[in-house]
Amino acid sequence: MANNISIKSYSEKTIFNSKCLLNDHGFTLVEIISVLIIIAIVSGFMISRMGSDKSELYSIESLFKGHIRYAQSKSMQSDSSVWGIRINKALDEYWLFNSDIGQTSKWDTNRRLPPGGTASPTNLNPDRIKTSLMKVDIKALKVGTSQKSLLTIVYDEMGVPFWTEGGTMVFLDPLSDTSGLNRLSADIVIRLMDKSRNNKYIKIYQETGFIQ
Repeated sequence: MANNISIKSYSEKTIFNSKCLLNDHGFTLVEIISVLIIIAIVSGFMISRMGSDKSELYSIESLFKGHIRYAQSKSMQSDSSVWGIRINKALDEYWLFNSDIGQTSKWDTNRRLPPGGTASPTNLNPDRIKTSLMKVDIKALKVGTSQKSLLTIVYDEMGVPFWTEGGTMVFLDPLSDTSGLNRLSADIVIRLMDKSRNNKYIKIYQETGFIQ
């Protein structure tokens, strides 16, 4: 009797563990993006401590990509709010924001300091990242062939990217119905440059929002 109970308990435990470890459906897109975000943030810290001439540039590139993916991931996890990233080329700054569907957004409200980021050390900007503090400038923002000085990128619940240059906006559901918001139909390219004039490029692909 004791042996039978022991065998039964072991079998049930084995089956339970097997079900936990095996997933017939694979990983979801949100799970994959979450892993990429963690890798990007950890990589940014590691690279910044390497001490090479390009370490700041590589660090900012890695963090920047991770924060864009973070905004995409957060939007995909909610059907009642929108997450995005606001980039100011002239000030070498960017920040995350979120806004509920139907809420008026002016980009300077609901700001969120990106995870793993260090805030600008001024009283006016405690909730954004200033890349020039790490000796890296945001030298160019392009949507297709069009140059931008200000750019806001937001994502719908499917991770599809939209963009606008600014202004007050009320997000609607679906996001494509929002006045003044454009579905991304050309790739976005962000050019970063350090003080030695080394360049790195971040590319956001149209439709999918894939970041390279």
